[in-house]
Amino acid sequence: MPSAFQVVNNVFSVDFLRYVLALDADDSVESGFESGDPQVSEAIFQLALTQQTTSNDRDAYLNTMQILTSHPEGASTTVVNDMRLRNGGEIPETPSVEGDKFLAALLILARDIWAAYLVVPPSSMLANTFFAAAPVGLIQHPIRAEMGLAFAEDPALSKLFPDIPQAASSTDVLGHMAMWFATAGSNGSKSPMGVLSGLLFDASVRMRFSSSERSYDAYSEALTSCVGDLRLLSQGQTVHVPAIVGFSGITFPGGAELSLTSGIMRSPRPIEKELLLASGDSVTAVFETTFPLRIIRITQNDPSGLSDAEAEKTRECVRIAYAEFEEKLDKVRLSLLLSSDGKDFLASLEHSRFIFDLTSVGGSAGAQMVGNTLNCRSLENRTINEVERMHDTICSNHPNSLNIAMQRVLQAASARGDDSDGLIDALIAWENMFGASTETTFRVTASLAKLIESGAEQRREKRKELAKIYASRSKIVHGAKEIPSHTVYEQRQEAILIACLALRMLYMHRTDLLELKSEERGIWLLLEDAPPLRAQGQ
Repeated sequence: MPSAFQVVNNVFSVDFLRYVLALDADDSVESGFESGDPQVSEAIFQLALTQQTTSNDRDAYLNTMQILTSHPEGASTTVVNDMRLRNGGEIPETPSVEGDKFLAALLILARDIWAAYLVVPPSSMLANTFFAAAPVGLIQHPIRAEMGLAFAEDPALSKLFPDIPQAASSTDVLGHMAMWFATAGSNGSKSPMGVLSGLLFDASVRMRFSSSERSYDAYSEALTSCVGDLRLLSQGQTVHVPAIVGFSGITFPGGAELSLTSGIMRSPRPIEKELLLASGDSVTAVFETTFPLRIIRITQNDPSGLSDAEAEKTRECVRIAYAEFEEKLDKVRLSLLLSSDGKDFLASLEHSRFIFDLTSVGGSAGAQMVGNTLNCRSLENRTINEVERMHDTICSNHPNSLNIAMQRVLQAASARGDDSDGLIDALIAWENMFGASTETTFRVTASLAKLIESGAEQRREKRKELAKIYASRSKIVHGAKEIPSHTVYEQRQEAILIACLALRMLYMHRTDLLELKSEERGIWLLLEDAPPLRAQGQ
């Protein structure tokens, strides 16, 4: 039978236990639990026992949060802080904030409830942070009314709910509704109550995400940053908020990481596997980057309030934001793929993502449909350096005309579980590089052979090999003859390798061809001494 501490340790995080037991970093948590205030230890045990034995662990978690953030009768602070006081700890002081009534009130509330966010939600709530951001601590706090009025009086934040009457009570303010349309796609009804609870939760995640310290000082710093971002959003500005994307296929030994211009790729941290990313067990690497968040439009709480033209403009803003974000991810994945050693491809596959979206309570989480399983490749220091150089090269030279080649070779190497589909994708990448409206097979294969081989004989032989792969593609598409599965697999691998070699050559050595259209690129490469057709006015 497990001991009381084992039950507690299975539910509550070490950070939470250290706080309520008032322990130093070097103190034993188990010893602190056993020697601490008996009433506090018993209360923690009962909460943990309820969490473990209930059939609905989400309700149990929310009940725990409600208890921890409540004010006991006669107490000057919340239960979570009262536990710390009973164990001889101190409650931190709120930082001084001059001329900012809203932030000052919010920091007072945060001082009383922030430690409750150190309780990690149950695994059933993974990537379901809407519930983890429930406003239980906000609803119960005595300063709620003062904070609601300060929100309505704030010159920037009041723009988020422009229809709040001037003489509205705090209850009316916090219960007011408006319709927001944002680039993260989190469109819908919003209320100040939801916005405030989202701020409090977001700050707790940012603290765990960007700081090794688990303290009120670290939390208040993150919360102040969140409020600053929300004020920028209220004025129509774009804020590049943190975003993380979970991938499989790549691992980083010994704490190594990729340092790229668009972000950092590294091993997953506990917060990402415990809370933010769906398919947490499948995620072997995380790309830490940013998302261009902007509130596009604010209307009355009526989804039919937008005209067709306004709705279309809103959708286009969302599309552009995600296109920018997706291209950033594709360039990182392509950098890995083009740094592969032969056919031992550094392929990566997205599983899930989380955007620190202040326009959505609990942020925006998403999971990808994954139809393939990748063998994990470990990135050693030599390979990491190569990927970083390749990423700089791609970001400097990539033209939009190669977007299809980039996307299709990535699909061929990672997303396709069927070898025939992967082969077809790889050949579409070939054609995007060197397409032709006539004599397609000859001109595409000849262009590729000339680009990746140096001698005349080698080029002739390579073109013949590539033509055979093209012939297999035609048989697959038209169903003329079934091809042995091992042949399709080998040709798929070869087609991906050729696409990677060609893209490397274009990015690194033939940048003069990049800005040309697909067909012009092939003609210019084959003729070599002739100017591009575009320059001839054709």
